[in-house]
Amino acid sequence: MGKSKGKSKGKKAPGLMSFVVWRQLVMVLAAPGAATSILPLFGPEANFMVAVVAIAIPSLVHGQLWKWTFDWHSKGPATLRKLRLGQIALGAIHCGIVGFALLRVATGETPWQGAGFFYGLAIAGLLAGAWETLRPALELREQAAPSTKEPPPNNEDSG
Repeated sequence: MGKSKGKSKGKKAPGLMSFVVWRQLVMVLAAPGAATSILPLFGPEANFMVAVVAIAIPSLVHGQLWKWTFDWHSKGPATLRKLRLGQIALGAIHCGIVGFALLRVATGETPWQGAGFFYGLAIAGLLAGAWETLRPALELREQAAPSTKEPPPNNEDSG
């Protein structure tokens, strides 16, 4: 048996049990609660599963962009910046949709009774989405910050 070809020398993505993967999952799991709250706006003929999938799409694509930051690490800082900007945009969309749905629950437009579990998932998904939007923004800020390393002082007297 021959050697298997290794991946490129980029960063390795965290494993399946890592906390960031669980945050991505919780973002997707916010979709049923958001759909439960928002669906009445579209009338009785609206399809619940279509709403769940539509609401989950920003979270799913956000997770894919996050994965690509590891897969495409060798493509350079410009590519990573675009991926992170995409994560920020999709995270903002996710937070906006879920936040709007939870606002409807908080103001009483949608009753809490009967769907508390799903709204709990939506709250967790909103928190996870907020962090997963803030994290790439912080990474971009770190990359944009000028280096604070100064050359060591010259101990020689010049006079």
